[in-house]
Formats: sequence, structure tokens, C-alpha cells
Amino acid sequence: MKHFNHSSTGSIREMFLSIGDVITEDLVQEVNMADSFGLMIDEVTDISLIEQLFCFIQYVDRAGCPTIHFLFTADLLKESDSADAATIVKVIKEKLLNLGIDISKLRSLARDGASVMTGKKNCVAALLRKEHPGIINIYCICHKLALACADTKTELKDIDLAQLTLIQLWKYFQNSPKRTAVYLKVQEGTKNLKLNESSRKMVAKRLKKACTTRWLSFQTVFDNYAAVLQTLSQLSEKDTAAYGLLKRMKKTRFLGTLYILKCILPPLSKLSKIFQTERTDAEFRYYGVTSLDSLMDSFYPNIEKDEKNEKVTEWNKIKYNMLEWKKDDNR
Repeated sequence: MKHFNHSSTGSIREMFLSIGDVITEDLVQEVNMADSFGLMIDEVTDISLIEQLFCFIQYVDRAGCPTIHFLFTADLLKESDSADAATIVKVIKEKLLNLGIDISKLRSLARDGASVMTGKKNCVAALLRKEHPGIINIYCICHKLALACADTKTELKDIDLAQLTLIQLWKYFQNSPKRTAVYLKVQEGTKNLKLNESSRKMVAKRLKKACTTRWLSFQTVFDNYAAVLQTLSQLSEKDTAAYGLLKRMKKTRFLGTLYILKCILPPLSKLSKIFQTERTDAEFRYYGVTSLDSLMDSFYPNIEKDEKNEKVTEWNKIKYNMLEWKKDDNR
């Protein structure tokens, strides 16, 4: 910026937008040279409570490498009263049109497991497939697992109450650097440590935000339960909010819930990681067959059964050849 004569907020904003336009133009040019592309989308509500749609694009570049780039973000409620599937589809189509990207090349859509994204008839994926039948729909199985846990907790009031308490605890410290400093100092004391600033940041753990799809908050509070109670006890003398949190967190049911979650969450975390990794050798025989069926159903809906079996046989041959090549490389 020292070489730029105009340093007002408006000038800096205009300069960044101009740089962004150039980057976007280069990206669009790359995408249009590809035979096809896929989109990855998700909804999020920002700190100003605006419902935003985030979109990333994936394609194979000229060097033959899979490439992922951020594409756009859009305010879903700017011209609509609801962030439903029809609104999301409309925004996607308008954005691609304005950018100059040919939507007929869209071949895949990756999204979370929310109903607006994965419903059978009127979800985002279904509406797009009506106009572009070749689209392959991919949903995040890890997010499905998190949603299943969230649905379960509505029937378990103790877990629901524990999560509410942890959310309030996180907000209590998040909005006050002074309270956070007290908490970090107490942590050092409970661990009998005297640390310099760099070491302090490594050892002292800040509280994680609690929500239905993130479980780190439970683990952090469990590991530092004594420090949290001691901090709230110090602050409760002059702060009623700290007194209320302390009273709830000292209850046997709350502590019991933390212990139960301590046992439940590690297996769930392990399951989530399994969903993100490749299949084991025991399942190698069927690896990729289901995906191949989906591809053939999408791109060759009228394929004969014998031809379909032939394609599966070809895939298995390549798969086992690759396994042998891998063994040879390891030798």
C-alpha cells in the first residue's frame, strides 16, 4: 500500500474488488476450457445474521490436475423471503450466467446432509437434475452423522441442557478478553506451570464453541473442568452470569453428562474419520462398484445389462492391476 497514493477505505475496497475481478476472469477462462466441472455448496449465517451461500468449483485443469477454487458467495435473502431449494438453485444459475460459465457442463454437486439439499423431490440437487440429468449428487456423510447426533439429542434433555450451558459458557468468555485472561491464568495454576508467552499459548486451551455439529467443546471443558469451575468461582463474586453458570455446572447431572459424552464422542469421532478414508482390503472386492453404477446410470441411462456388467468387469480388472502395481512398488 505504500506505493498507492489513495488510502481511503473506499479506494482500498475498490482496488481489492478490481484484483478480485481479474482473478475471477482468469478462473472463468480456465473453467470454460474444461470439459466439465463440479460445484461444492453450503449455507452459513454470518455474524450480521445474513444467510449466505458459499460456492466452490472443481475441475480438471489443462495439466490434467484436479483443481478447486472459491467461486462466489451470495446473500440468499436479498431478493427472496426464504432460503429454500428454489432460491438456492436460482442464485446458482444466475451467478454462473453472470460469470459466463456454461451450466450445461455441470456434472457434480457436493453438499451437506440438510433436507433443503438432499430431499427426494424438491431439494437443490433434484431441481438441478430436472434440467441437467447428468449431474452426480454427492453429500457429506460426516455431516449426516453430525445431524443424526443432533436429532438424537432432542430426546435427551440432559445433553440438550449441557450443550446450552456450554454455548453460554463460550459466549461468556468469548466476549471478554479480561475473563479469558483469568481463565488462562487459572489453567496455568491448576497445572502448576510457569510459562513464557509462547509456551502459554501452546499449553493453555481456550474454550471451543459448542454446537450440534462440533464436539470439541465437550472435550475441552471435560479436560479443564476444574479450571473452568475455579475461574467461574473467582468471577462469581462480582458477576451474576458467572454465578449462574457455576451453579449449573456443579450439578451432578451436568458432570455425569460430560462423563457420558467423554465415552461416546471418541467412537463417533473414529467413525467420522472412517467415513473420510479409503475402504479396507476386506472390502476391496466391492470398492467403486456402486459409484460406477451411479456414473453409468447418470451418463448412460439406456445401457444394456450385459454392457453394464462388462464395464464393471473392466473396472475390477484395472482395480486389481493397480493393487498389484502397488505391491510391486513397495517391493
